[in-house]
Amino acid sequence: MPKYILTAIGALLAALTGCKGTPREVPVGELAFPVVVIYGETSAQLSPDADDLGRMRVERYMSLPERLLVIDASARVYEMSEIEAQRGAAWMMMHPTGTMPIALKLRAHGAGGLDEARGLVLSCRSLGHETDVDVIAGIRARIRAAAEMAEIIRALGGEP
Repeated sequence: MPKYILTAIGALLAALTGCKGTPREVPVGELAFPVVVIYGETSAQLSPDADDLGRMRVERYMSLPERLLVIDASARVYEMSEIEAQRGAAWMMMHPTGTMPIALKLRAHGAGGLDEARGLVLSCRSLGHETDVDVIAGIRARIRAAAEMAEIIRALGGEP
């Protein structure tokens, strides 16, 4: 059988089975800031710029959840992976509550868009740095009613 027919059959099978290959790595510079960082189902936190996204508290690094997502200001969703501390274990033991630089990789995750972003943020138990239950309920209501990603970002940042 000619090689081009085998290639065409392979491409057809890949298309029918949904094989899309590995999503491309996205440089941090392509993100629209500020971004929302989602730590598993635990919390959604704002990160205002690339420098902040490239830093992490030691205690957060020591207990990374399986799923870390980043939602940019355009409501594009990325998976954060291959997170590596840029400090050694001795430094981390001496600064257990410190903040250190990290290396990370970002890959597209899901279709993105406002509805996916809203659902991911609302799946978190903690929103922003807020601890008051009534305030959190208000933030959740604002996120549910948001017509654009900027409104979700403002709600998480405590802005009116």
